[in-house]
Amino acid sequence: MEFRQPPAETGTQSPPFRFNLEGTDGKARAGILTLNGRTVPTPVFMPVGTAGTVKALPPRDLAGLGSPMM
Repeated sequence: MEFRQPPAETGTQSPPFRFNLEGTDGKARAGILTLNGRTVPTPVFMPVGTAGTVKALPPRDLAGLGSPMM
């Protein structure tokens, strides 16, 4: 699978996301995902806030999950 970066816009803004492939093992891959200037190593556990699962938790409990993004 190839990841393509959106075309750069004029001005000083950076692209909204970037993925740098760091390594592979068979079909598995590891990399660095950059979103709005913040980096997240992948693969990553990312809770998704559907059906109130994340919305119902207090912030301290969410922080305790150790996930870099939600």
